[in-house]
Amino acid sequence: MPKILATLLTKEKKAQAARKLQLGPAYQDLGLVCCKPDGKPWDLSDLSHKFRAFIDKTSLPRIRFHDLRHTYVTIMAQEVRVSINIVADLARHYDPGFTARTYVYPSMNKYYQAVDQFEAYILSGFFPDGQKENQLYEAGQC
Repeated sequence: MPKILATLLTKEKKAQAARKLQLGPAYQDLGLVCCKPDGKPWDLSDLSHKFRAFIDKTSLPRIRFHDLRHTYVTIMAQEVRVSINIVADLARHYDPGFTARTYVYPSMNKYYQAVDQFEAYILSGFFPDGQKENQLYEAGQC
């Protein structure tokens, strides 16, 4: 868990304890981590609306609340380059292959880079001087 999240959750736990004392028996202690001020669970649509309002106030991309997990796993694997085994563990997936197939998509740039690398590898043996286009054309290969 990120340290900032642990700090925020600790503050929320203290705030919940204070609200519980203030409300007394009106507080419904259901053991929830995130709840309404009276201890009741948030309605999912409330969470989605609050998340949308938060996103709208930032420069973050517009995603749905539901997409947070997918975004987290994808960024961890692709951008941060965490091992797919570790990402699978963090996402609580039994099979890292499932994580890779479901959440990790190569960008088009990665495809282009792969093709360029292949081209460089293949052509380096034939045209060490780097004049591949002219030599291929002159040889009648194109």
